[in-house]
Amino acid sequence: MDEIRRLIVMGLPLALPRIAHALPADAGTSPEASSFLSIGGAVRNKTKVPAESLRASSLVGEMGPVPLTVRGGEVRRTLTGYRGIKLTDLLDQAQFEPSDHNALKRSYIIARASDDYTVVFSWSELYNTPIGAGVLVLVEKDSEAIPTTEGPLALISRLDLLTGPRHVRWLTAIEVRQV
Repeated sequence: MDEIRRLIVMGLPLALPRIAHALPADAGTSPEASSFLSIGGAVRNKTKVPAESLRASSLVGEMGPVPLTVRGGEVRRTLTGYRGIKLTDLLDQAQFEPSDHNALKRSYIIARASDDYTVVFSWSELYNTPIGAGVLVLVEKDSEAIPTTEGPLALISRLDLLTGPRHVRWLTAIEVRQV
């Protein structure tokens, strides 16, 4: 049984992007629903935070230019002037609620947009690799609200080789789950 569990957990980062579309949607589907970020699932401090509160947070930091690279290596555009909060900082505030000693290693994080676009990260990827430091919830551009084409909030995994697939516009929800 331990060998099967190890294979499942080790394969999680590879398998989750393929099944993310099948996960149930908890987020709203209108632009108004996106003016808040809900953080829930297997966390102690479930919350629904207004975008304005996130913009005013002391956790907001600068983000250098990030080329949005899509499959095939094409750069669609470059994100410049954005500021954001590390996803791990938001998750740390929400406090993971592990069910047992090894639960964190079996945890995954779902980021969902108002149109149900969904991306997935494993706990290990966010906390044990350089990728985690580069996953940001974008809260402003050039000291203003994010452009309406992005929504009040967005998410980018800026250290991915292909940054486009995990760029979430109109971000509405972050949910922690366990395998």
